[in-house]
Amino acid sequence: MIKIWNRTFEDMSNWAIEKVDIAESDYILDVGCGGGQTVYNLAKKAKKGQVSGIDISSEAVKSSIEKNKREIENGKVKIYEADVANLPFTSEYFDEITAIQTHIYWDDLKKGLSEIYRVLKIHGQLLIVCEKDKINYHMKSYKENDEMKQLLFEIGFKKITINESGNWIVFICDKD
Repeated sequence: MIKIWNRTFEDMSNWAIEKVDIAESDYILDVGCGGGQTVYNLAKKAKKGQVSGIDISSEAVKSSIEKNKREIENGKVKIYEADVANLPFTSEYFDEITAIQTHIYWDDLKKGLSEIYRVLKIHGQLLIVCEKDKINYHMKSYKENDEMKQLLFEIGFKKITINESGNWIVFICDKD
């Protein structure tokens, strides 16, 4: 199933990532890395940086490690079993953070976003990417774009840009 998700969400992930500038030296975190396809694609862009992935599922972590074995051996990619609500990184560590089709499953959305904000560098960006119908189905709160924007502002993000394409949505959140 995890490998199927790699293929299913790759186009949506790439569409969203193209909306931001990723520097070759960026340190990037993919929250809910699943099978590791987004980590793999990000590592190609951040050639001189580092890409980390976290997932709460040990099976997803194994799959992501398998997908990124070569880059892990080179020290360019790191994969962790971790919960977004308790990230194992120092404050202001990452330039970019992605959350692809994952925030809808977090136990505590506000806590997860607060942890992301903590580990994101000043002038860094968070991309929350999801299918709109999945948001409507899985989320009890924050289904509407304005509700989600308000929560992101409360967390501390200063600028939030929303892009939509068909059933896809990305929130690009700037920390200034």
